[in-house]
Amino acid sequence: MKNVFREVHTRSLWQVLGLYLAVSWVVLQVVDVLADNVALPDWVFPIALVLLLVGLPVVLGTAFVQGGVRNADSDPEHGRGQDTGRREAASPSGASARSGLLTWRNALLGGLAAFGLLGLGIGGWVGLRAAGIGGAGTLVAKGMLDDRAEVVISDFLASGAEPSLARTLTEAFRIDFTESPTVRVVDPSRVSETLRLMERDPEEGLTLDLARELAQREGFPAVIAGEIGMAGANYLLTGQVVSAADGAVLVSHRETASEEDLLDAIDALSQRLRERIGEPLGSLAGAAPLERVTTSSFEALDKYSEAERLMITGGSRTRAVSLLEEAIELDATFAMAHRKLGISLFILQEQRARQVESFTRAFELRDRLTDYERYITEGSYYTYATGELDRAVTAYENALAIDSVGPALNNLAIVYQALGDHERALDMFALDIAQDRLSSNPYVNSLFSLVSLSRPDDMRARFEEMYGLFPTASSHSWGAQAFLSVGDYATADSHIAALEEETGSPDWQSQARLLGAMSRGARGNLERGLELLAERAEIEAERDLEGGVWESEELAARLLLGLKGDADAALARLEQAAAVVPVSDLSPYDRPYSALAVANAEAGRVAEARRYAEAFEEEIWPLASGDLGIRLDYRAARGAVAEAVGDFAAAIEEYRQTPEAWCPECTNRLLGRAFDRWGRADSALVYLERAASVPSGSRGYGDSDWIGRTTLRVAELHDQANNLSDAARFYAAFVELWADADPEFQPEVAAAQDRLEVILREIG
Repeated sequence: MKNVFREVHTRSLWQVLGLYLAVSWVVLQVVDVLADNVALPDWVFPIALVLLLVGLPVVLGTAFVQGGVRNADSDPEHGRGQDTGRREAASPSGASARSGLLTWRNALLGGLAAFGLLGLGIGGWVGLRAAGIGGAGTLVAKGMLDDRAEVVISDFLASGAEPSLARTLTEAFRIDFTESPTVRVVDPSRVSETLRLMERDPEEGLTLDLARELAQREGFPAVIAGEIGMAGANYLLTGQVVSAADGAVLVSHRETASEEDLLDAIDALSQRLRERIGEPLGSLAGAAPLERVTTSSFEALDKYSEAERLMITGGSRTRAVSLLEEAIELDATFAMAHRKLGISLFILQEQRARQVESFTRAFELRDRLTDYERYITEGSYYTYATGELDRAVTAYENALAIDSVGPALNNLAIVYQALGDHERALDMFALDIAQDRLSSNPYVNSLFSLVSLSRPDDMRARFEEMYGLFPTASSHSWGAQAFLSVGDYATADSHIAALEEETGSPDWQSQARLLGAMSRGARGNLERGLELLAERAEIEAERDLEGGVWESEELAARLLLGLKGDADAALARLEQAAAVVPVSDLSPYDRPYSALAVANAEAGRVAEARRYAEAFEEEIWPLASGDLGIRLDYRAARGAVAEAVGDFAAAIEEYRQTPEAWCPECTNRLLGRAFDRWGRADSALVYLERAASVPSGSRGYGDSDWIGRTTLRVAELHDQANNLSDAARFYAAFVELWADADPEFQPEVAAAQDRLEVILREIG
C-alpha cells in the first residue's frame, strides 16, 4: 500500500484524473455485473455512480494538495531541514494543514467507507425484502401471496396502440412469467374453458375486470395486468399485480421503450414484477432474456401469439398451422414455434413427416427455451421422433419437478400408455383432472386407457363428464374414436354426425369422413366407406395436404383388401392416387411404401412388393425408426413379402418385433394371419381371437378393414376345433356386426347365421 501511495504521490494531476476514471469504470462494470447476476435493486448502480462522482473532486483535491506540498518541499531555492520547519510553523493553516486532511490514505479510507455503507444498505434491503418489511418487502414475504400461488394474466390494454401489439405483448409477458418458480400462471386453455363455463366468449379477450371475476370464481388470489400506451414517440408499458378479491393494486411498475426495444422492455417489466412478488434473486439473475427464449422478431412473435389464440379458443387449426409456419419463416430459430407446430400437426393427425421434423428442430434449439419448455420439448422428441420412451419419462419427470400442474403430467401418462402401463397412466390422468386445470387432454386420453382396461362403462361416464365441460367439435371427434374402440357404432355415428355439422371447418369435415369410413368399414359397408374416403381425399387436396390424400387412398385400399380380398382393386386405387400425387413428391416420411408392399404382396407381385419394402428400409427407416407407427408399418411390409414367398417363419419373426404395447390388436392380427396361412390352426386361433377380443384404445382407428372377417375366421376355427360354445359366440358377434353389410356380403352373413342356429340347436 505504501508503494501505491508513493506511486500516486509522484503522478501529475492529469495522470491521477486518468487513473481515477479508469478505476471508476472498472468499479461500475463490477457493480453492473453483480447487479445483473445477483438481481440487486435498481438503485445500486446509480448510487455507486454518485459515490464515484463525489469522490472525483476529493481525489483531484488530494492530488493537487499533495502535489503542491511535494513541490514546495523539493524547491531547490529553499533547501531542506530547518527552513522548511520554520515555514510550516509560520503558516499552520497553510499547505501543511491541508495536506494533513487531504491525504491519499484518507481518500482511500473514505472511498472504502462509502462503498462499505452501500454494501450495508444492500444487505439491509435484502433483509427487509426477506422479512416483508416496508417497501422492500415482497408480496410473498408479507403474506399477501402464497409461494407457488396461481395467478391469472389478463390481456394487455391497448391505450392508443394497436390491439394486435397488445395481444403479442400479452403472450410475451405470459411466456416470461411462466419461468417464475414463485407463482404459477394459469394455463390459457384453462382460462378459455372457464370462460365458456361462465358463458363468456373466449375470443372477446380477457379484460382486467373479467380476469378478476374468473379469479374469484376459481379461487386465484391475484391478476397480473398490463397496459401499453404512447409517450411521445415511444411506448409506455405498465404492469400491475392486482388483488382478485378487492381490486387493490399490490405492485405496479412502468417501462418506456422504443418500438425496437419492446421485447427488452416487456422483459424488464416482467422481471421487476416477479422480483416484487418475491422470486428469489438468484432465480431472477439466472433467467434467460425473453428474446433468447422466444424470438428476436416481433412479427414472428405476433404470428405465434395469434396461432396460440386460435388453438386455445377452438379456432381453425389449419390457420394456426399456417401462422406458425410463417413465424418460422421469419425466424428459423424460433424453438417455441417449431414445438407448437409439431403439436398442432399431431392433434390434427396430419403430415407425420412435418411432425417429426418440427419436434426434431425444436429439440435442436432447446437451449432457446425456458427450462420447463425445454423438458417438454425433449419429452415430445423422445416420444414422437425417436421412440426412446425411457428418456421421455425422464424428461417429463424433470418438467414435473418445475411445475406439477402443467401439461407434463398428461404427457408422461401418454408415454406410459405407449408402454402398455394403463393403470399407471390412468392414475396420472386422474391426478391431472383432480388438479382442476380445466384441460380436456387428461379426459380425452383417459378414455382410451379405460377402454384398454376393459372398463367401457367407466369410459362412457368419463366421456359424459368431459363433454359436460367441453361441448366442442374436438370432443365429438375423440368420443367417436372411443366408442368405435368398444364397438358402440351407433353412439360413434352420432358424434360423427355432429362433426359433419361443423360445415365451416374443413378440419372437422375431413375428420368426420375419415371416422365415418372407419365406422362403415367395420360393419361391412364397403361402398359407403369408399365414398366417404373419396370425399375426404377431395377435401385434403383442396387444403394442399398431399399426405392426407394418400392417407385416404391407403385406407380405401385396406378396405378393399380386408373386406373384399380384392388385391387388384386395392392396387388400382393406390396407382390412381400415385397418378394424382406421385410418391416421389411426398416427403420420405409420408411415402406409402408399406401399403404398396402389402398390396403387391397380396396380389402375388412379389418383386414389386420387395422393391417397395426395400425402398421403405432405405428411405424411411433411417429417418424415423423410433416412431411406433413406422415400426409397425416397416415390420408389416417385410412380413408381407415373406408371406408372399411362403416363408411364414420369417414373417412371424418380423411381426413379433412390432410394438405390441402400442397396438396389441395389430400385432396379434398379423401373427394370427401368418399362422393361419401356414396351416397352424391352433396358433392362428390364439392370436386371431386376441386380435378380435383384446380391449385396446387404438381399435377405433385400426380395425375397420379386418375386424369383421377376423371375427368370422375365429368362429370358423373354433367350429373346426369343435369348440361349439365359442364358435357360437363369435358367429353371433359377426352376424350382429355385419347385419347391415353391403348386399354382396349378405350371403356370408346368412351362412354364418345358419351355422349359428345349427350349433345352438346342438348345444341346447
